[in-house]
This record gives sequence, structure tokens and C-alpha cells, in this order.
Amino acid sequence: MGGRSLQGTLAGPGPGPGTAWFVAALGLISTTGGQVTGIFTARLATHVLLVPARTGPSPAAWPYPPDVEQRLRSLHGVRQAGVFWPLALRGSADITRLPVAGGGPAAGSPGPQAPRTDPAVAATPGFLAAAGVMVSQGRLFDSWDQAHAARVCLVGASTARSLGIAVLGPRTAVYINSVRCSVIGIIGQAARRPSLLRSVVLPSAAAIAVFGPPEPSARSVPAVLIQVRPGAATVVARQAPLAVSPQRPGRYEVRVPASPATAPDAAPRAEEAHNRPGDLRRLRRRLFLAAGAAAIPSGNPRRDRLPGDRQSSGRALRRASQGAGARRPELSLRALQLPLGHGGSRLHLRRDE
Repeated sequence: MGGRSLQGTLAGPGPGPGTAWFVAALGLISTTGGQVTGIFTARLATHVLLVPARTGPSPAAWPYPPDVEQRLRSLHGVRQAGVFWPLALRGSADITRLPVAGGGPAAGSPGPQAPRTDPAVAATPGFLAAAGVMVSQGRLFDSWDQAHAARVCLVGASTARSLGIAVLGPRTAVYINSVRCSVIGIIGQAARRPSLLRSVVLPSAAAIAVFGPPEPSARSVPAVLIQVRPGAATVVARQAPLAVSPQRPGRYEVRVPASPATAPDAAPRAEEAHNRPGDLRRLRRRLFLAAGAAAIPSGNPRRDRLPGDRQSSGRALRRASQGAGARRPELSLRALQLPLGHGGSRLHLRRDE
């Protein structure tokens, strides 16, 4: 009796709970797989750097074809590409709010008017997109500024705080070695080039017009930052030199960040990726066990009700026979047909005299 009552209790709700447990387990499996995939995807390289090769003759001031960015963007897996280089200025690159003259502030004077030696970077609009630059105020310089060599610039958030630039205005400007540049934006984020938060960025055309072309002898060598899709860094690294110079691909080399498998902290990262979804995996096993336990007794409720159906059919047959015999003994019970089992067969009864 105890086993039968327990089975009836479990089978009472039907297959609904078992189905619900199974669906919940499938959902947790998808969640766990998504978390593991997200952990490893976040570790994959999303950019590579194309630079002139160190071997051979000294690179030219501009070692790339004019359409280098278009060539690289045509590669499968490349999202953005742009050229940049640090400005090679005579002496230190003093960045101030006022022009530095004979009576100007000394290099060691305190306050926002004091000269800063943060790096000044020349870049194309494609570089801003490849570096993931976003402004907290103002706007980015674009192709119009590049085509007209506009003397505009972007100031990193750290540099802006040091210079006392809190709010941009129509006349906000900085001076790079006494050369005025209108500030059109404050860099609030640079996902793939965080050093830009401590820099001043100018359009490359304006930098060449004002400060001259890059000087490889002064370590001012143009490089190309290439933003790639996660997992495409290795393939793009092999194809980029051929896309830039099909005849002489050896003139360039591509630097790829370390992958999660070869990084020095690869083992701790792998352990972290393995342990983070551990609780979900254990919960998934328990849900599978619960789903199986709930599905076994409730898998065929029709079969469990068959004995009761047969007993009810027998009682109905006896009552019908007794009632008909009391009214008319000669009555033939041809009309009495009772279903038995699953086969759909019917029982025909005939009462003899």
C-alpha cells in the first residue's frame, strides 16, 4: 500500500513536472555554455599592429601606400584600421593652455597653466575607430577635418584634468610647443589604446602640415592599428603584409597580442574559466536526476488507470444483467456493449432461457 500510494502521489500531477524540470535543465545548460564561451571570447585578441620591419634599410617617412587603410579593411575579419605615430618634436612636447614664450610659465610652475609633457599623437579617423575612442564631451575629428588639415585635437581625460579643462567651449584650445589647436573633444574611453587618456591627438594631415612628416630616426615611425573580430587575429596577421604590399610583404611585420593559451597567466585563467560555472554544472546534474525521478512514475498515466477501468466495466456488466433479468427473462442483451482494453473490441452478451 505504501508503495502504491507513493506512486500515485508522484503520478498525480502527470508529466508536467518532469517536462518543466527538463526544460529548466536545458536552459541552465545553455547559460553555462554561454558563460564559458564569453569568458574565452573576452580573452581573445581584438587588434593587431602592423609596423615596418626592423631588418633592412631604414623605413621611409611614410612607408605605406596611400590606400593602406582601405586595403586592410577589405580583409575578412578586419573591422577598422588606422595609421598613427607619436609626434617627433624638438625638445619636449610642451602642452599648455597658453602659448609658452620668454615670459611664460616655467616648466616647473604649478597650476593648470604649467606645461605638460604628455605625448602628442598624430592619427587618422580610422585609428580612432580601431582604438575604440569615445568622447565624454564634444566630438571626434572626421574625414572633413583630415581633408582640410584642420588644426583641431582631442585631449585625453587625464590631460584635460591636469590642464583645468572641465567644460568644452567654442574657444577651448591647447598649445603644443606654442602651436594652437582647438579642442573639439575630451577622450573618455579608448578600449584598445588606454594610453590615449594621457595624450593629445591631432589629425595626421594637420600634424604633417604643422610639424612635418614622421621622422623614423627620432622613433616617430607610423604604425597601423587593425581592429579584428575575436579569433581572427592570427589569420589577419598572415594576410596583412600581403594586402599592403603584394610584391614585398617582408617589408612589414605584424605584432599580435599573446593568446589566452600562450599568456604567462594562462593556467590561472583556465582554472578561473573552469571554476566559475562549477555551481551551475552541479545544479544541472541535480535537476537531471529530479527530472528523471519525476518522469518515471508519470510517464504513462493511461497504463496506470487500466486495472481500475476493468473493475468498473465488470461492475457495470453485472448490474445491467441483474436488472434486465428481473424485468424480462427472455430479454436478449444484444445492445449491451462494453469496451475492454486498448483494442477497441466489444463484448456481446446473450441471455439464454
